[in-house]
Amino acid sequence: SDEATCCLAYCSSYACPVDTHVLVDNASSVPCNNFTCSDDDQARCCDKRGACSDLDCPEHTVNVGGTKLCASAKCNHTDQLICCEQPVEVKAAPVIVKSAHHDTTQVTTTVATTTVTTTSTTTVVPTDIVPEDVSEKSGPSAFVVFCIVLLGGALCTLIGVALTTSG
Repeated sequence: SDEATCCLAYCSSYACPVDTHVLVDNASSVPCNNFTCSDDDQARCCDKRGACSDLDCPEHTVNVGGTKLCASAKCNHTDQLICCEQPVEVKAAPVIVKSAHHDTTQVTTTVATTTVTTTSTTTVVPTDIVPEDVSEKSGPSAFVVFCIVLLGGALCTLIGVALTTSG
């Protein structure tokens, strides 16, 4: 009838929930259930937005996935700004050991009434570590531990040499 043709509302006049849905592709030719569109027409008029996890990102980028959605029902290359990003590279900052001390642990074991065994372990522990500004420097760093055994004990010294070149 003419009333059905002229007076029905079409999905193009329906407002889909923008955070999760988009209008169907042919919304202007899909009629709503009544003379006005209502929430009952959502399944007919709207498609769920595509998930970023379904998009293949270009080389040297990673998909952010998660709950992010594409701009339309199917993800395409225009969604790369939303769904793809450069990988985050975490680098440890170089440091300079300015001073250190040594800790000595001694363990004494009595095996028999006349035999005593003593074992010493010396560990060099950095006490003053500062970040190194390497924005204009490059080159190797070397740290050397010198130990001298005196009267059954060890005297150790940490010597740090930073070899740098300005570039």
